[in-house]
Amino acid sequence: MEKKLNPTSNNGLIGDTCKSWSNLPLDLLNLVFERLGFADFQRAKSVCSSWLSFSRQCVRKNHVPWVLLFPQNNQTNSCMLFNPEEKDKLYKTIDLGLEFANSLCLKTYGSWLLMQNLQLNLYIVNLFTHERINLPPVESQLGMTMVERVLDNQFRITSNNGYGWKGMDVRSPVFWIDEKTKDHVVLWALSTFCVVYSKTGDNSWNQIPQISDCLDMVYKDHKLYLSTYSGKIKIFDFSGEIPQQIVPQHNCVVTEERHILVHPLQTYPVSFGGLTVDQNYSHRNRRCPQG
Repeated sequence: MEKKLNPTSNNGLIGDTCKSWSNLPLDLLNLVFERLGFADFQRAKSVCSSWLSFSRQCVRKNHVPWVLLFPQNNQTNSCMLFNPEEKDKLYKTIDLGLEFANSLCLKTYGSWLLMQNLQLNLYIVNLFTHERINLPPVESQLGMTMVERVLDNQFRITSNNGYGWKGMDVRSPVFWIDEKTKDHVVLWALSTFCVVYSKTGDNSWNQIPQISDCLDMVYKDHKLYLSTYSGKIKIFDFSGEIPQQIVPQHNCVVTEERHILVHPLQTYPVSFGGLTVDQNYSHRNRRCPQG
């Protein structure tokens, strides 16, 4: 006897629909994903696990990034998002807390932001899922350069040769994070002393003493590409437990089209392939580190 489906039940239909979405040919998925704007691309990743997996290998066409506007007064802790592809439309984030509103955005990676709070400590936060990863205190350092916090936002740095410096200068920060596992690595130059990094599970910043004149950095495919003030390029492989320096090929040139240099103490737009941050460094009586 043929079994009839209950017309009031959608369980079978929903299950079949989800399965059919998961089994779409890769060529068809590619046609779908390459036409999506930033917002729809983020939504598409939540359809099913196969779409999330495909999104990581999909090469998207260049789209206009969203603009992230930080609050400029004490009346709100929410940010505004503007998608240039949707005219006259603003999105308001939920209240992300006073610390976030008072923090400075140093870098973005997809929908993740590298933030620096008023105590000059760093953390990573996802603007859409509100996930947060706290990073080690900036004074917690493993290496020959000593960092001492003397006040909430004032530091004393002493190199291995006894040279002293007052202040905390986080230069050329870069970071990478795996959307699924949340494995991450964050790197920045500690003034002109050295480059430091923190990986998943670290409680301190690890110093790379071979680098003391960092000009700029790019992190790609588990490798750190670093240019120096003397015009050299240094490469470090981060695929293992401890980063290893490798010898670059002759005439090695590294570019990153998402990177732009910015000047502190100014209002600036920064585009990093998904979000454009428009933020005033000194908003809400932001206290700058003393040099």
